[in-house]
Amino acid sequence: MMKTEAEIKFDSIIKLAFQDTLKPLGFKKRSNNFYRVKGELGNVVNIQKSALYSREMIRFTINVGIFAPKHWYGSYYNDGKELPTFPPHYECILNKRIGKLKKENDSWSDVHEDIEIEFLIKEMQDNLNNHIIPFFNEIENYDDVLLQLETNRPRPDLDRLILLAELKYTGKAKQEYQDLLNEASNPHFRETVLKYGARFSLDLK
Repeated sequence: MMKTEAEIKFDSIIKLAFQDTLKPLGFKKRSNNFYRVKGELGNVVNIQKSALYSREMIRFTINVGIFAPKHWYGSYYNDGKELPTFPPHYECILNKRIGKLKKENDSWSDVHEDIEIEFLIKEMQDNLNNHIIPFFNEIENYDDVLLQLETNRPRPDLDRLILLAELKYTGKAKQEYQDLLNEASNPHFRETVLKYGARFSLDLK
């Protein structure tokens, strides 16, 4: 099947804006996803197409994520699985849309046969150089992730508990466990908290 003009232009944006910017920084490409390992963590850039549009009109946005292997291993739903070599953005412990990174409303871009893509290429390069890469540079280790979870995540949330326990920050993990139990109004969530408490031997009794 021949590509539409919109698809050809979209591919050009992926190549000229994303691949040409990210490859020199150590990112590898798979489909419309880019990933690199940087120290203890991984950095994910995902270009997401809207399912509501067509081959003649492509709408897309950017998801970015921080992948934390210790958190991944500590999660029940990953038991028995191998660590992904190219993790998707939705498995990242920190996951943001470009609009949120820019402190704007959710941001999508349209590509169709009549559009001039030069301004979109420049906009995507700006997104990468002035928002996405600085975000990755701010979060270089697990302590940086914990700080983000503490200050920018709505509670209650299990990710900080899992990471604290996996990092052997036992005192902080026990306090987080107790705080989550105190905050747990939903019986199912409380049961899950207790399950992780047993997994990491955090029961204070």
